[in-house]
Amino acid sequence: MPATLTLEENGRILHYVLEDPVNVAEIRIVEQQANNLYENTPCKLHTLMDLGEVHSLPSGIFQFRGTKGLSHPNAGETVVLVASIYVQAIGETFVKLSRNSHIHFFRPQESEQAWEYLRHIIATEQASLTEYEPT
Repeated sequence: MPATLTLEENGRILHYVLEDPVNVAEIRIVEQQANNLYENTPCKLHTLMDLGEVHSLPSGIFQFRGTKGLSHPNAGETVVLVASIYVQAIGETFVKLSRNSHIHFFRPQESEQAWEYLRHIIATEQASLTEYEPT
């Protein structure tokens, strides 16, 4: 299947994998899965979107600029792995249109750094939560 979504890192990271040829209907299915997770979690969900095997985006991709993954109160940082310069340029336009400063681009060979970036964000959130817990 050209679009999949799994929940990783103890339920804190939405891991999307998209591959050519992906279409808007397939993306919509995983978006709905993610929306359900945003609505039913008590904490921030961060995203790692692997577009390393995507070399062209489907027509209609900009309809997702209003997705809950960019605006929901439980939506955290988003990391996008992208190999294609074309796909990255479209992604950067997407970021500008969505007015979201929480999206970061990495190359597929930087996958481990991307995961570590998100793990660091989660660790920082957990540390700040325990800092304010009553004793």
